Amino acid sequence: MATYGPNDTVSLAIDDGVAEIRLEDPDRYNVFSPRLSEDLLAHFEEVGDREDVSAVALTAEGSTFCAGLDLDIVQGDDPAALDALRQNLGAARNWLSESTLPVVTGATGAAPGAGAILLARSDIRVVGEDVGIWWPENQLGMKAYGEAVFLVSALGAPKATETILMGDEAKLTAEEAHTLGLVNRVVPAEDVDDTVREMAGVIAEYDRQHGLTSEYMQAIQHARREENGASQVYAAQLERSLNVD
Repeated sequence: MATYGPNDTVSLAIDDGVAEIRLEDPDRYNVFSPRLSEDLLAHFEEVGDREDVSAVALTAEGSTFCAGLDLDIVQGDDPAALDALRQNLGAARNWLSESTLPVVTGATGAAPGAGAILLARSDIRVVGEDVGIWWPENQLGMKAYGEAVFLVSALGAPKATETILMGDEAKLTAEEAHTLGLVNRVVPAEDVDDTVREMAGVIAEYDRQHGLTSEYMQAIQHARREENGASQVYAAQLERSLNVD
């Protein structure tokens, strides 16, 4: 049986070692809003504390995975609200980057900005043939230097530069993302959720048999930190200048 966060925008169901976290605000294209982000973080915290979870399946209701940050907040006149939303996105990104629970994420439709971050910071990424992935932060005048560093390691410097600087003019298709190694599998849009659940289920089954998943994830996370650790520190310093510009 699924449970919901306090704002009823993200559900959580746990079965056979798999925690399925599902974005459920399709009328707003699962936009990364204050309400949805609070629910998502609450579920991340819950599954991180449970001993009966070996893998996470992150999916979304509707035709759009996550339509990015809530533009009502981004383009509004409340800088405190925007800062709080960015902090929630940073917390979600950090959880995905640091958790020893492997996260298999499936995306269809649009995955810009926050949607791209949730997808690309997951451990295993499945996308529908219809997906579009892009980073609009420079286009919107937002600082996302940590994402620039991440994309250099994920895509290579030339493609990362194009992607982070050109916004939706450098939108990645499913096949491009797969060729670049940003996503693991491309399947028909209607098969994304089942593929994600099946992959997470395989991981959970092997963890039941041998109990090694957490140790593998610790090694993988260590390798990720080593890959661009100094650059991430520098990017964080640049982003902290946000409030003194």
